[in-house]
Amino acid sequence: MTIGFLILLACTLAAWWLSGARSLAYLVYYASFVPFVTLDLASGGVQAAEDLGSEVARGKMYTRLAAAGLALILLFSRRSAWIALTDRRLFPIAFFLAWALLGLVGVQDPALPLMRLGEVFSFVAIGVLLWCRSADDGASLRTRLRWHALALLPLIGITLVYAGLRPELALHVSQDGLVRMGNRLINAETLGTVGALLGLWATAELKEPREHAAGLARERLVPFLCLALAIGVLLFARSRTAMLATLAGQALLWSPLFGATRRQWATSLALLVVGLLFVVANAGAIESWFLRGDSVANLKSGTGRTAL
Repeated sequence: MTIGFLILLACTLAAWWLSGARSLAYLVYYASFVPFVTLDLASGGVQAAEDLGSEVARGKMYTRLAAAGLALILLFSRRSAWIALTDRRLFPIAFFLAWALLGLVGVQDPALPLMRLGEVFSFVAIGVLLWCRSADDGASLRTRLRWHALALLPLIGITLVYAGLRPELALHVSQDGLVRMGNRLINAETLGTVGALLGLWATAELKEPREHAAGLARERLVPFLCLALAIGVLLFARSRTAMLATLAGQALLWSPLFGATRRQWATSLALLVVGLLFVVANAGAIESWFLRGDSVANLKSGTGRTAL
C-alpha cells in the first residue's frame, strides 16, 4: 500500500469528520471519490484488466467495492429505498445501463467495461441512499450542503500534498515554464471545477448568519478555510471556465435574486468596483494568467487548447 493512498484515505476521513456528517451513508459517499485519483505514474490507473495487478489499483478497487457494497446493504435495509429505486426519474439511468450491458455481448474481455458500469451503478445507489436518509436525519438544507461540499476537500488536500511529494503528478509545467496545478493526479479543469464549487458553497455559508450558537468552528472557520483553498486552487489551476463560472455564480449569489439584503448588495457592488479597479491596474498580469502562454487569436477562434 503506497503512502499516497493512505494520505488520501486520511484526508477523506478528516473531511468527513469536519463536515459533521456522523453516518455511514455519508462516509460511503466520501469514500466513493477515492478511486478517481491517479496516485502513481506507472500503476495508478486502470485502463486494462492487467492494471489490476498493481498494489495501488487493487487498493482503489477494494475501496470502490467496499463503498458500493456498504451502500447496497444500507440501501436495501430501508423500505423507502425500494420505492425510490422504482421512481420514474431513474428510468433513463436504468435504460442506459441495460443498453450498455447489451453492448458487451460478444466482447472478449468485458471485465473493465463491467467495472465502469459498476461505478455508475454505485453512484446511483449512493445517491438514492442519501435521498432516503434526507427524510430521516432532520438536518437543515445548509447542513446537508456542508456534508456534500466537504466531500470535495480531499481532492484538494491530496493535490497539495502531492505538489510537494510528487510534483510530476500534481503539477504541469509547460515548455515556456508556466506551472499549473493539476496534472495526472487530477486534471486542471476538474481541479478548477472543484475549487469553483467549494468556493461558492463557502461564500454562501459565510454570507448567512450562524445557525447554532456553538457552531463557530464548523460554520465559520471551516468555510473560511475552504474559501481560501478554493481561491488558491482557482488561481493556480488556471482554469478559465471555472474562474468565469465562479464569477457568474458569485454575482448571482450576492444579488437580490438569491435573497441578498440591501447592505450585502451594496457591499457586493463596492467590491465589484474595487475588483474592476484592480483589473485595470493589473491588466498585464491578468492577461498573462488568462492566456496561459497562448495567443489572443487562438483564444478568440476557439483553438486555444490545440495549436492548429
